[in-house]
Amino acid sequence: MRGVDGSMMEERGRARERHLPPSSQPALPEYLSVAGGLRLVGGRPLNYAFGRGRRDFFARQIAHVDIQPTSDLPFHAEATLLACPGLRAQWISGSPVRLERTAKMLADGDDSLVLLIATSGRLTITQRGSEVLLGAAEAVALLRAEPAQIIAAGGDRLGVVIPRASIAPLVCDVESAAMRLIPNHNESLRLLITYIGMLPNQTPRTAGLRHLCATHICDLVAMAVGANRDATEIASARGMRAARLQAVLADILTNAADPGLQ
Repeated sequence: MRGVDGSMMEERGRARERHLPPSSQPALPEYLSVAGGLRLVGGRPLNYAFGRGRRDFFARQIAHVDIQPTSDLPFHAEATLLACPGLRAQWISGSPVRLERTAKMLADGDDSLVLLIATSGRLTITQRGSEVLLGAAEAVALLRAEPAQIIAAGGDRLGVVIPRASIAPLVCDVESAAMRLIPNHNESLRLLITYIGMLPNQTPRTAGLRHLCATHICDLVAMAVGANRDATEIASARGMRAARLQAVLADILTNAADPGLQ
């Protein structure tokens, strides 16, 4: 752990439990395990790989869900965790699993809205008596204040977690936004995937930029799940505009070496 300008700390932990006994595993930094979720100081991402020995710790202390394998394959998972002011993001990949947030777990008081995106593979989500199947680049909103189950058949997924107090003023109704399939052709969702996908490698280095980035992400999530009229006008001129610019820059960087564009 090291300080930067007295205000930023960066920690990158990598545990390869398929090769190390549980007793030799490095612990997650203490500031990750706090009430309500993650607190990565400085907004820098943390990459963490874990096997069966650390599964329960990650499930209870970080994800706040129960994680159970659903195949005979050896369990493994890798996660990139990122926190910005007012939101947190988790990129997770690994073997097939069932994740469940039980009624008992609701005692933690987390009332956040989670936008769950299947970046690859398929997800089956159950909440509020409904079931939604997600294909690649599709998404659905979940309520952390209610029980839910996610079955992941391998592949990658991204969860964007925003406190209810932050998202509620931007959407028509938080409850009605839950469990509605957001298709992969939804512009706000496509822009969000591109925008947030650049953060693990290009995290903002100042508090002001991190706050602005979080604002843009909240705008895009609200637009994807159903922003109200006022929020739509604001987000169109703020988060959507910034994300479109980011998408153009990403496309330029991706195709800069294409000789056909010279």
